[in-house]
Amino acid sequence: MSDNILDDHLLPSHPSRFDFSELPPDAIIEITSFSFEHEAMVAQALLWQSGIPCFISNANITNILSGYTPGLGGIGLHILKSSEEAARKVLKDNKNAPIEDEATAKLFEEAEKELALMNAEEEATSKKNYKTLIWVSILFFIFILILSILLPIF
Repeated sequence: MSDNILDDHLLPSHPSRFDFSELPPDAIIEITSFSFEHEAMVAQALLWQSGIPCFISNANITNILSGYTPGLGGIGLHILKSSEEAARKVLKDNKNAPIEDEATAKLFEEAEKELALMNAEEEATSKKNYKTLIWVSILFFIFILILSILLPIF
């Protein structure tokens, strides 16, 4: 079987191969936390690309308790304390990177418009369903009231 360029053993110097387990706890810091795993993974990839070893903690919390992620501390991105300044610079420089491709920018713009439209439609449907529920409840109450009046007669 031939080696694949993506095999881990072909990348021995890659930052993902760094062993954090042998370090004292005070040598590792949480540089930031995220609400969603994909955000943390993008930041991790940026740091790895810059040669800064890092790891993510609590990544599965979004699968278990998705709505409570921020309240539980979020998904942490951890680095060596000695590389804090460089990591902060990498993350800051890439935080609001502009979209250079016009087609991608247009796609994002269309997606935002479609999302706003979907939210408006969902809100309208929700109001309609609420009104329907109110009317059904009123009619059911009237039916039970009439039934309780007529039942003793028969």
